[in-house]
Amino acid sequence: MNEYLVITFLLIILNVIAIFILTNKSYFSTVVNISLFSLISALLYLMLKAPDVGLTEAAIGVCISTVILLACVTKLKEEKTKYKISFFGIIISLIFFVSMIYVSFYLPEFGSAKTAANSSEIINFYETNTEQLIGIKSIVAAILASFRGFDTFGETLVIFTAMLSVLMILKIKKRKVDHE
Repeated sequence: MNEYLVITFLLIILNVIAIFILTNKSYFSTVVNISLFSLISALLYLMLKAPDVGLTEAAIGVCISTVILLACVTKLKEEKTKYKISFFGIIISLIFFVSMIYVSFYLPEFGSAKTAANSSEIINFYETNTEQLIGIKSIVAAILASFRGFDTFGETLVIFTAMLSVLMILKIKKRKVDHE
């Protein structure tokens, strides 16, 4: 099966799940749908040759976030209220989906020698200069830790900020319970 058809199919499924999330009436099924959304996103990242991002999405989006959200849902009482469908959210989701499909036609083909990442100039630069500039022989380690150090630091900062936010939310909730 054509890889592009599978990716397009998975993007369509992501949009259907997003609509389910927006229209769901149960906290528990919303968490399940969010987890499923993250799982399919992780699969897409793997198919798009970004295994590091896919594994991060699987670990954080599917595992850790689901556990935290399920722990929060168990503390909540399900309310039997009527929910309104967020047509604005559905429209934004569909616009985003169409935009992603449109932009994808202008991306270079996977593994194409015409992309910057596969150019011989960049490969030769890393092969000849890594040990001199960074002081280690491992090109991959040098790229992740030095050449892309700012990017890696940014990713780590986002994860750290998310962890602090969760801890602050749980701490505030605990304080309110203690004072009552």
